[in-house]
Amino acid sequence: MGSHSRLSPSASDRWLSCPGSLLVEAEEQPPSSYAAQGTVAHSIASTCWLTGADPEGFLGRVYEQDCFTVEVDQEMVDGVRLYLGVLEREGVHEVESRVDHSEIDDLGGTIDAVGQAHIFDLKYGAGVMVDAEQNTQLGCYALLYCDKYHGGNLVDVEVTIVQPRAYDPDDVVRTWTASTEWLADLKERILRIVEEAPSQLNAGDHCRWCPHRHQCPQLYEMTLLTAQREFKAPEMDPGTAAKILAQKDAIKVFMDAVEEWAHGQMEKGVEVPGFKLVNVFGNRRYSVDEATIERKCKSAGFGKKRIYKSTILSPAQLEKVVGKDLVTSLVERPHTGTTVVPVSDKREAVKRLAASDEFSNISLSVE
Repeated sequence: MGSHSRLSPSASDRWLSCPGSLLVEAEEQPPSSYAAQGTVAHSIASTCWLTGADPEGFLGRVYEQDCFTVEVDQEMVDGVRLYLGVLEREGVHEVESRVDHSEIDDLGGTIDAVGQAHIFDLKYGAGVMVDAEQNTQLGCYALLYCDKYHGGNLVDVEVTIVQPRAYDPDDVVRTWTASTEWLADLKERILRIVEEAPSQLNAGDHCRWCPHRHQCPQLYEMTLLTAQREFKAPEMDPGTAAKILAQKDAIKVFMDAVEEWAHGQMEKGVEVPGFKLVNVFGNRRYSVDEATIERKCKSAGFGKKRIYKSTILSPAQLEKVVGKDLVTSLVERPHTGTTVVPVSDKREAVKRLAASDEFSNISLSVE
């Protein structure tokens, strides 16, 4: 079996929810700068664990990964050091362990780190917070662990995600116990897909990482039906809004995927009727070094006090200097409003009273 399995744990959320996606010959997922950064972080972590090297020694090194140039910055060094600290504390005995399941054909993958009935996964991405609880990717790794280290017998397995750049700095290490019952159910679901080879396509949040998403008939149909049916309603009401919002993520995935595909085609010279390529420019940046800027400004009569400013470090930067405890006593998290999410989101719901309910609680007295 090759290094990439058809039943890849990292894509399990997709193929468990949409088994038909396994039967589609789709274009290979294009590389991304985020994936390249993750690969470099994993490589440094593995090297440091096996050789005892200090991650700080990799600071400033430049790697060419998947057509992207990745420079190791302090954030990556700190992230790798955090991950290594977790592995050392938990008694890991193997890293980057490739395992293929002996019973389930095409289920295989590389477990980042293995301890005693405990597996670890380094997530270097910053955009999406990954939960450990009922995580099917880690569940697949747990099944592979049981197959390799327990002869296929299922045991309770602790699964830990280390995500140094999670948006919540107090929640960068998340652990959950995958019980034998939960693993047995997951294994049964996987075996059913392998044995029955169901072909149905089911659109949803899992479409985000599907390489076939730009030409998925299910996503295409969902998008058209939503536009044609829901927006013909004479007025919006909570029920209509709920139906539309429930499909928002999947439709956005489809629209973004089509735009990405069209952009790639147009870069190759293919014309897309009604659209064109234009140049995009970033923010202005200096094209010369700092010494040159100082010299030219000085010759124009502007000294250092006029062209420099001094500001205090951000909370994240200051924490690296003085420690988390001190910074915690100095900061607050300002409330910036509310947002709409599915009820499955783990955050606590904000309770609001309708205007009619608020006024019903007010008693008026007439003198």
